[in-house]
This record gives sequence, C-alpha cells and structure tokens, in this order.
Amino acid sequence: MKKNLNAQHIPAAISNSAGTFICNNTLYAVLNHIQKKNLHTKAGFIHFPASTKMSALNPSLPSLPQETMAQALKVIVETCAKVVVRQ
Repeated sequence: MKKNLNAQHIPAAISNSAGTFICNNTLYAVLNHIQKKNLHTKAGFIHFPASTKMSALNPSLPSLPQETMAQALKVIVETCAKVVVRQ
C-alpha cells in the first residue's frame, strides 16, 4: 500500500502502532471479533490525518486535502483487491 500510495505522490508511512485509545480500541475490537467468530479474514488499521479544513482550527495537526485522502482510499482498496485476487 505504501509503495502504491507513494507512486501516486500521496505521503504514507508504515506504523506498528494503531495510535491512541480510539484507534487501538477499534483495531483490537475488530481483531477480537474475527478471532471469536473464527473468520478467515485479515484486518488492519489505516489512519488518515485531519482534513485541511479541520487543521485550520489546529495548525499543528498533520493534514491532507480531502481530495488527496479520497484518492488514497481508492489506491488502498485497489491494492487490497489485487492482493485478494492473487491468493
């Protein structure tokens, strides 16, 4: 995903932490559900920064324009779909 995002000039970085409380809670709740239901699926967490409009209220927030984040989501979904097809 990172390689494909960067190829589209969309900044991305790999993190081994889902972030603070809400992010971690969301990730681990999904992983727990998958395990309890014995689902044969994978899950992960992708953190998007604040939108440029949101960061106007707090300029120290990392941000990207809404259009860039929409393009990033498209690249992420396409990348995941290609991986699933190959398996």
